[in-house]
Amino acid sequence: TVTLNDGTVNTTQMINVTVTNVSPTFPGSWSITPNPAQQNSMVTLQATVQDPGTLDTLLVDINWADGTTQSLTLPAGSTSFAVPHVYSTTGDFSVAVDLADDDDTVNKATILVDVHVNALPIISNVSTTITANENDTVTVTGDVADADANDLITFVVDWKDGSAPETFG
Repeated sequence: TVTLNDGTVNTTQMINVTVTNVSPTFPGSWSITPNPAQQNSMVTLQATVQDPGTLDTLLVDINWADGTTQSLTLPAGSTSFAVPHVYSTTGDFSVAVDLADDDDTVNKATILVDVHVNALPIISNVSTTITANENDTVTVTGDVADADANDLITFVVDWKDGSAPETFG
């Protein structure tokens, strides 16, 4: 209702206004980390979300593409979420995410995650000084290859002299 007043007379008129709901969105970055991931290790889906209806609760439906689905409800005003998941099989998975507000408008998105078996590192050409005197420095050398370029390699040496094993790397 709109009312106009010129100081002495009021004029009132009804005006119809149609308000259209706007779907929630993924306005910023979203990701699955780590990606690529190792089989039987946890990954985390993280996303920022936005809904102009600031009083709307949001429903997130995730299809992890490995036979499992997951739903979560975000309270009104939420701007992000992070959800963990463990893949028990290897492969490329197209994770589908539906983001809906409480007015049932939906935004859909997908992201690919590569899950592989962690290959064992290969140790070769290991050598050391065959004999050493007490308190001498002993050098161990060798080659290491790992198919998983993002793996952190550590070496544990047990000198078998009663001291604790040493970790390098």
